[in-house]
Amino acid sequence: MASNENQSVQIALIVFVILTLILVVTTYLSFRGYQEADTRAETESNNANQAKQALRTAQDQIATLLQSIGVETSGNVDQDLTAAKGLHEEDMKKLSETFHQEQQTYHDAVVFLSNSVQETNSQLAAAQDKIRELEARNESREQIKQGQVDEFVSKAQDAAAELAKADQSYTDDRRRLNAMLQDLEQKRQKAQTGADELRTDLSGQIDTLTKELESIRQIADQRKKTIENLDPDKFDAPDGQVARVDQRRGLVWINLGSGDRLRPQITFSVFGPHDTAGGRTVRKGAIEVTRILSSDIAEARVIDDTISNPILPGDKIFTPLWRPGQRQHFAIAGWIDLDGDERSDRGLIRDLIRMAGGIIDGELGDDGKQSGKLTLQTRYLIVGVEREDNAELLGQWKSRARDLGVRQLTVDKFLDLIGWKNTRRVLDFAHGRPSDFRPATPDGGRPTSNTNLGKQFKARRPPTSGTGRRRGY
Repeated sequence: MASNENQSVQIALIVFVILTLILVVTTYLSFRGYQEADTRAETESNNANQAKQALRTAQDQIATLLQSIGVETSGNVDQDLTAAKGLHEEDMKKLSETFHQEQQTYHDAVVFLSNSVQETNSQLAAAQDKIRELEARNESREQIKQGQVDEFVSKAQDAAAELAKADQSYTDDRRRLNAMLQDLEQKRQKAQTGADELRTDLSGQIDTLTKELESIRQIADQRKKTIENLDPDKFDAPDGQVARVDQRRGLVWINLGSGDRLRPQITFSVFGPHDTAGGRTVRKGAIEVTRILSSDIAEARVIDDTISNPILPGDKIFTPLWRPGQRQHFAIAGWIDLDGDERSDRGLIRDLIRMAGGIIDGELGDDGKQSGKLTLQTRYLIVGVEREDNAELLGQWKSRARDLGVRQLTVDKFLDLIGWKNTRRVLDFAHGRPSDFRPATPDGGRPTSNTNLGKQFKARRPPTSGTGRRRGY
């Protein structure tokens, strides 16, 4: 019995040992599997942690990148990336004109912009160098200009000082002038009062004197007429007479000479013994002095006469150009045209007067300009034609001549009195007559011929006196 129990114990022990071994092996295997699972779990946990860390790092990097390109992060990567994409598109659009589409990345854009910036910086550096050069030039000019400005400022200050001084002087002068003006105004008012009183007093005196002056003028006019009637120089008084005549040679001798201060080339009009220049015009002819023979004898040539009324001894001679021992004074006014050619012949009148020793005191020219004037010594006023441009002044000269007692002669009357004859023929070819074209006779119009006498010449013999002798011999 006991052996059975031992055997059961042994079997139970063996079974226990076997079960223990199985349990140990099972436990070991379970622990080994758990350990491996735990190791794997730890490895996966580490991997997960690393993945999380990498994800976090990537998110941080993405956030940093987004911030670097100017995108504000919101924590939502998708939204942030969408915003970054929109910003990229907008930025690329801004650069689309100068930045190619295939290079539309921020790196390429940065490189492009960097190159552009470098190029711009180079241009800016060159510009700055140019600016520095210009600044240096400008500084040099400013230094020069500053000297000029200083000089100008100095002159301006001096001018300002002088202006202030002048202004003060002007103020003082103006003060003195105002005082003088006030004083003058008081004197003017006082003088005005005196003038009004004097004007009142003189008004009556002027009326009285005007009446007296009119009375004196009437008396003067009457005396003037009386003096003219008594004046030996009036036209009725001859200057001399013809003493001898040589009609064949056209010569005469007159009773004037060097003692009378007679000059050659003076012309005289010739009147009969009982005719005068002041009465009716009965001039017989004209002569021109050619030689002074003695103190009281002169030779003259006949420049104008008539066959029916020839110049004879005893005829009277007269000229307004000359008086024995005197120089006649003349004035000339108005338009003078002797031959109708619309050209002035004033020079001829001047020559005739000066050639005879006359003096021209004044002239009213053909153009209306005045030279000289009428004086108390002026003897004759030779009056030409009145025209529109000289009518007013010519009237003034005539009036002045009357006031001074100057005798007025028309040009024709003057030329007639001095015995002048125009030997120059002016032909009007449009309206001429055949007789106008006949040859002019020589020697002032005296007919001469070496051939058969023409119709215009007639035989003439000097008249003889009762004793049978020819006159003039």
